[in-house]
Amino acid sequence: MKKKFLIFVGGLAILIADFFPQLFLGKSVGGDSVLYFFPALSFFKQQILAHHSFLWTRGILGGFPISLDLNGGYFSPINLLLFKYFSVGVAYNLALIIGIGLLFLFTYLFVRRLGISVTGSLLVAVAFSFGQQINIWSINLTVVNALFVLPLLLFCISKIASGRYAWILLGGLGVGYALLTGQPQWILMAFIGAGFYILYLLWPSIKTFSFSKYSLSPLKPLLGLVVMATIGVAIAWFQLYPSNQLGELSARAGGLSFQAAQLSSQTPIDWLWYLFPNLEFKYLSAQEPTLYVGILPLIFAIFAVAALFKREKVIRFFSYFFLFGLLTALTYSPIFWLIHQLPVFNLFRGSNRWMYLGNFGLAVLAGFGFDAFREAGIPAHITDRVQKILLWIFSIATGIAIFFNAVFLIFSSKLIKFLDNYFDKHYYAHTTKLPIEHYHNVIASTVNATFYNLSFLNYKFTVPLTFIFVGYLLLHLLNSKNKLVWKYLTLIVITISVLNLITLDYNYHQSLTLANVESQSPVADFLRQQEGTNIHQVRVLTVLPGTGVDQKLDTPFYQSSTDNDDFEFERDLLFVDTNMTSGVDSIDGYDNLMPRRNSRILGILSSQTATIGQTLSTEKISIDDKLKEIESRLPLLSMLNVKYVVSAYAFPANPSFPLVDTVYSTRFKIPIYLYENTKVLPRVYLANTPVFIGSDELKNFDVIIDPKNDFSKNTFIECQTCGNFQNVPSPKDTVTVSDYEDGLLDLKVSTQSGRWLVFSESNLPGWKATIDGQPTTIYTSNYIFQTIYVPKGAHVVKWEYVGI
Repeated sequence: MKKKFLIFVGGLAILIADFFPQLFLGKSVGGDSVLYFFPALSFFKQQILAHHSFLWTRGILGGFPISLDLNGGYFSPINLLLFKYFSVGVAYNLALIIGIGLLFLFTYLFVRRLGISVTGSLLVAVAFSFGQQINIWSINLTVVNALFVLPLLLFCISKIASGRYAWILLGGLGVGYALLTGQPQWILMAFIGAGFYILYLLWPSIKTFSFSKYSLSPLKPLLGLVVMATIGVAIAWFQLYPSNQLGELSARAGGLSFQAAQLSSQTPIDWLWYLFPNLEFKYLSAQEPTLYVGILPLIFAIFAVAALFKREKVIRFFSYFFLFGLLTALTYSPIFWLIHQLPVFNLFRGSNRWMYLGNFGLAVLAGFGFDAFREAGIPAHITDRVQKILLWIFSIATGIAIFFNAVFLIFSSKLIKFLDNYFDKHYYAHTTKLPIEHYHNVIASTVNATFYNLSFLNYKFTVPLTFIFVGYLLLHLLNSKNKLVWKYLTLIVITISVLNLITLDYNYHQSLTLANVESQSPVADFLRQQEGTNIHQVRVLTVLPGTGVDQKLDTPFYQSSTDNDDFEFERDLLFVDTNMTSGVDSIDGYDNLMPRRNSRILGILSSQTATIGQTLSTEKISIDDKLKEIESRLPLLSMLNVKYVVSAYAFPANPSFPLVDTVYSTRFKIPIYLYENTKVLPRVYLANTPVFIGSDELKNFDVIIDPKNDFSKNTFIECQTCGNFQNVPSPKDTVTVSDYEDGLLDLKVSTQSGRWLVFSESNLPGWKATIDGQPTTIYTSNYIFQTIYVPKGAHVVKWEYVGI
């Protein structure tokens, strides 16, 4: 009991050490966490405290069922408690720790079932839970909430195989929890891994199969896996089914192309990441370094394969488990191509995410290798050879680094000047003609970043290089029979492995502060002051946001800008979903299940989150031409209820589109311009002239983006049998809003002759409209919004999002 308690305390200490900057130093995770999860969970917390529905938000994409995108975990009982009683930043960190803690726990428990020692099991748990594959996702709450499923399933299967069937229930509950809170792709990959393990358990029975001696007993692990999946799906069905229905309206309906699905796939060059986890060569490396597990786990895994592969079938199995992940992650992998042909799997991207399985296999091999080494089961010639290879790697890497550092100091300025001149002469004429300084800054930053890969000032190089030498030194001492090192071997190995991985952990190298993340945009402050209680009656659109961040901050200030500067500029621009944190509604938004219709409109308005259709932001035209294109879409913006446009670029003077405020963002005082669309249409209004059209998405898109449209006069309604509804405008017709919240609109409408009533929120499944308590049909108007017909007289109208 005391031993188990010490293991628990040790594991908890490692977790706390990993998240120490967030827990005690006021730091914040970055990336998607602050641009998507924090805003969404801020909305979630706000709705919980106000006892309002969190099923629908009016804050992004013209209204969106944010609870169905499988990325918030809103139905998790743990999240409900955390985000109710803690601030969003603290709750998020605690939720991450719980998720990684479950991963660490079930990894340890499973490998103990394999017969690996306590120390070997801790080494496996450390290498897998804090290796780079997990580390790059450890700030993404929904991925973290799914990661524990693989070791959980393997642990439960091992129990079921020994006749302990009660563990099926635990496995099913765990899968259900993960489906409610986690990213489905990782859960599906976990089931593939569990299937491989069952095949491994069944293989002896398959080899000796006979119909005369047929028995269901060997199939119990497989049946257990099916039951666990069934329980999990049953628990989460109320979320999975409507999410699938919503997905049918998104760009992912019908699956992604193979080219899109293999985003961030690896090349053999990336295998260097096992030694130097952050080598990044533009156009040659994948975007997500996922291979590093620490130098000692890698050494022990090599020992296991080199010494035990031929005589231990479990070593062979986990070697193949590793190879499956490694080969599936490669660019144009035939294995990944076959997986991509499967239903459901064709909806997901990121072939290198399959290293989730590969690195698990490698970590398990490390546990076996450590035990064999400690018990003198590794031949001396193998340890001697690995020791020499480590010394050679350290020496060669150090020599190359010295050469590159010297070349950089002597020739970098000349190289940059040569490339500048070459670009000016051969390529500038074919660009969008940004200021020449921009391209020169890009060239300089690319050259500097390439050399920085091997700079002694780069911790991402010096830390792994140092631990390669530490690995060599440890083997040297062990091979020399150093008694002190052998006596404390277990403590030394775990300590070195933890330090190795934590010193490279992204959590320890982020400058982003929680205080900055939780601060408000001054643009939003101005809007709240300007609009007062009507703040949720209008929307904003940020144009060319990513381009602005790149051209106004990252490129000119690449030598001095920090994570804080990046986030501050993005926050002040109301970049993607950060508008939700600031309490401002946007027509733009970031979500994997963005409806196709919304995406097409956002694409031509320069959004950089659009998932389908023409994207103005990537067109090979100048910024000035893009701004003119956006300004020509003012009628469309008016229809979309966009009253304010936020831009890092100045528009030409226009009395219908005046500049109303300028904010200077970051310590670099970069101007952000706020423009007002003076002809914006209200969130709710009575249509003047209905124009009835069909329901073809593509044809109607061409109709709706016609620059000649005047949406204050014409409303395009998708109903070809509605021409008999009378619509006679009268100055006596009135619309009075009684209550307007996320997912709820109460109105009093009075018309002299009957009118079409437009509600400018996305017409997605789950909405119910009533007139005087009686259901009425909702039609799509102006391509993405909702409209109903209100008969003459005074009526109480209600829209409510009830879910699919």
